[in-house]
This record gives sequence, C-alpha cells and structure tokens, in this order.
Amino acid sequence: MPPRERVRRQPRAQTREELLDAAARVFARRGFHGASVEAVSEEAGFSTGAVYSNFESKEGLFLSLYEERIQRRRRELREAVERSGGGAAGLESAAANVGEIFQREREWFLLYFEFALHAARNPGFARRFETVREEGLRELAAGLAEGLEHAGLESAFDPGQLARAVRALSHGFALERLVDEESSSEALLGRVLALIFHGLRAEVETDPRASGR
Repeated sequence: MPPRERVRRQPRAQTREELLDAAARVFARRGFHGASVEAVSEEAGFSTGAVYSNFESKEGLFLSLYEERIQRRRRELREAVERSGGGAAGLESAAANVGEIFQREREWFLLYFEFALHAARNPGFARRFETVREEGLRELAAGLAEGLEHAGLESAFDPGQLARAVRALSHGFALERLVDEESSSEALLGRVLALIFHGLRAEVETDPRASGR
C-alpha cells in the first residue's frame, strides 16, 4: 500500500492513532521481533518518516500501545463494576472480566511475554519498560481500591501489594492458557480472584482492626 499523501494534512493525533492501530495488527501477526517500522508504516499507509515523527523507535511504538491498553483495561474494569451495581458483586464481576480477556486477547499476551523477555535481556531498555509497568500497577491498584471501597471493605491489605499479586496471578494463568488452550484458565482465575475478594471481606467481618474500627 503506497503512502497516502493526503494524510500529511490530517491532525497529528489522528495520524498517531492510525499508526498505533496498524502497529497492533502488525505486532499481532508477526510478533515484536518479526515486526518492523517499515511494515507498520505500510500497514497504516504512511511513510516511515511519519512513524519516526511520532515514535522514536519500534520499542517506543510498543510502549505507547502498552500505555493505551492500560487505560482501556481500567475503563473496562470500571464499566464491569458499574454494570453489576458495585459492592461485592462488582468485585466478582471485575474478576470475571479479567478472566474473559484470556479468550479475546491471546495475541496481546504473546506479545507481552515476548517483549518482557526482550526487556530482561536489555537492562537499559528494561528501565523504560518497568516505568510503564509501574504505571499499569498504579492503575490496577487504584481500580482495586475503588472496588473495595464500593464493596464497603477497608482491608489492611495494601492495594499496591494486592494489585501486584493480582497481576502476577493473571500473567501466570495467561501463560498457562497460551501453552494449553484447553486448560480453562480464565474460569479458574475468575474463581481464584473471587476467593481473594471473599477472603478480604471475611477479614474485615472477623477482625474489626482490619477496617480500622
């Protein structure tokens, strides 16, 4: 597909969005290492110059996709809680939502693990990757804290630590699902997360000190 000259006049934000959409498709098909800036520009119908004027590198493209996904997941979890009416049902709905993404975002998890290995082998880049990961952890912690508040729970368990545990569980189950699609990891993860939330409720109900009373 030749570069589209007309897009030179479109808003920069629109160009960036189209490039990110194209990058997501190319990364999903080829993986991080198999993809190239040239393939992304061709997919989007832009010149490679348009890519480099919006992103400093292929790694920068991925990090931008990751940041976008963090924001999208936060919105999805919040909507899941709101649809359920909040409270304990909201926490369980959020747990079920986390499980559901295994089925529809297999390519994302493949890409994430590939990129994590890339970061592990490149200490300099790993610092940039960890910065974005920490942003995601903060977003998840804020969402969990909000869900616990709506459920009327004031657990002594630090939301940041809870978020780290939930992320580790999610990634572990995602990896299991990748190598064994019949493992039904999404259902099991939903049950495990629901048990965690029930445990937090039990902690508050049986130990008044847990809620600061």
